[in-house]
Amino acid sequence: MMYRWASQQKKLILIAGHTHRPVWSSRTHLERLLEEFSELLHRKPEERPANYEQEVSRLRDEIKHRAEKFPPCNDTIKTYPCYFNTGCRRFSDGDITGIELEDGELRLVKWGCTADGANRTELEKNRLSEIFAQL
Repeated sequence: MMYRWASQQKKLILIAGHTHRPVWSSRTHLERLLEEFSELLHRKPEERPANYEQEVSRLRDEIKHRAEKFPPCNDTIKTYPCYFNTGCRRFSDGDITGIELEDGELRLVKWGCTADGANRTELEKNRLSEIFAQL
């Protein structure tokens, strides 16, 4: 529903949170994993990474896990990068996801705790100018 509404607006992006399903450029993490998996499978043998078999196995397992935990939302084809969602404020492992906006860049980040303190990981990022150019 949020994507449908945002995609009907002119030059607007919707940033939401706490749906337990991170979304970047209107695509869920599962959709992004499926795209990554497809690209990996379609690589020519000479273009494959040294750990090709391990990556195929890792992606296959992650896709299966994500599809069971967060079933796909195939209710509409998402063609505009207008919807962004932090996902969950806190996951069962203690990690926290959020969206940052700084210096014209939008980022999906994950914060985790380690023995050394907080650990920040950028999951996705894009310049706002590039996002709005696609709308």
